[in-house]
Amino acid sequence: MRKIAIIGAGMSGMIAAIYAAQNHLQVVIFERLDRVGKKLLLTGNGKCNLSNESITTDNYITDSPKVLNSILTSFSREQEEQLFQNLGILTKVKNGCIYPVSNQASTVLDALRIRMKELSIEVKTESMITKITKKDDTYSLCDEFNKIYSGFSELLIATGGLAGVYQEHQKNGYPLLQSLGYKMIPSHPALVQTICSDKDLKVISGVRSDVVVTLFINGNEQGTERGELQITEKGLSGIAVFQLTRRMDELNKHNTKLRVDFLPALTQECMDSFVKKRYQQMHQRTLEEFMTGMIHKKLIFFFLRKKNWKLDEPVSKHTADELQSLLYMMKNYEFEVLDLNGYQNAQISTGGVALEQINPEDMSSKQDKHVYITGEALNVAGECGGYNLHFAMASGYLAGSSIARREWEKE
Repeated sequence: MRKIAIIGAGMSGMIAAIYAAQNHLQVVIFERLDRVGKKLLLTGNGKCNLSNESITTDNYITDSPKVLNSILTSFSREQEEQLFQNLGILTKVKNGCIYPVSNQASTVLDALRIRMKELSIEVKTESMITKITKKDDTYSLCDEFNKIYSGFSELLIATGGLAGVYQEHQKNGYPLLQSLGYKMIPSHPALVQTICSDKDLKVISGVRSDVVVTLFINGNEQGTERGELQITEKGLSGIAVFQLTRRMDELNKHNTKLRVDFLPALTQECMDSFVKKRYQQMHQRTLEEFMTGMIHKKLIFFFLRKKNWKLDEPVSKHTADELQSLLYMMKNYEFEVLDLNGYQNAQISTGGVALEQINPEDMSSKQDKHVYITGEALNVAGECGGYNLHFAMASGYLAGSSIARREWEKE
């Protein structure tokens, strides 16, 4: 019986193990943490956003959209549904996002663990693999305590990225993958809060607002997102910002700005007539009263402070053009990004093994057809909304199914 080694017990590693073991292969999973699937428990705020009804390459950032497209199209909606059925997971759809009916990530992990137990998959936790060698078409693995595991005919690396590993950057698969000669795309935290320079953030901390956010790096526009913005004492958070952090190269963080439109319903074309009409109606009111009903109360004080205007000043003290400049600021306010809020707070990390080095039909390495790489170890960074778990499942399914298929062909 062929023996298969899988390094990493996240979603992609466990899915690959299940599909390989279903063909009676001997599968051993090596996990550096004290239990499998720890990161899975945090997904979707504990509700486990498994996938999405609409998935294309546009939902991801990668070095090879062509390879990614082949992977995504090779894992059909029917195959995904069959995977859930085989695991006994009932799903539901909310705003296009696919969740377990239980609303609990823990039940998804339990279903995976139950299935792995049924298939007699051996799981070795607290096993950090630090070295891989190959001799006579078999692989040997060495852990951090110099214990050797040998006799593996196929090797799957599903060690994930850097998100959530805190200061233990050495305790992930990147050094291992580099030692095997793979081209690595530089990494940075993503789907994470930003740290900004504005000293008045404390004034508006806690504000949540539907906005449009545009990312600029070195003065060049890199992308725009609409969604909820959450303001913290240190910076910006919320889904609109999270999506854009995937494009924030850490090397350029000091030349990075987020332009926020706090009045997305008011177009630039309509602003002139809007201000004039509001000015005529409310010229006897105070500035605070003029802005009431437009934006969050904390933001009123924030923007008036930026203009050095007072809350109780009468509107009539200012011209319509001056008030228009105030609204222009509200639609185009720029926050300078100093940093991203660390791998320990990030949902994912960008970078990893360049996808161009992978065969999309089975996730095998182009430099060694008996080595497979899946999940976040690869340079694929998806949006919020189930896209990253979907890729983990797709890549794990393709790799595990391919390993099993090779056994069938031998028979």
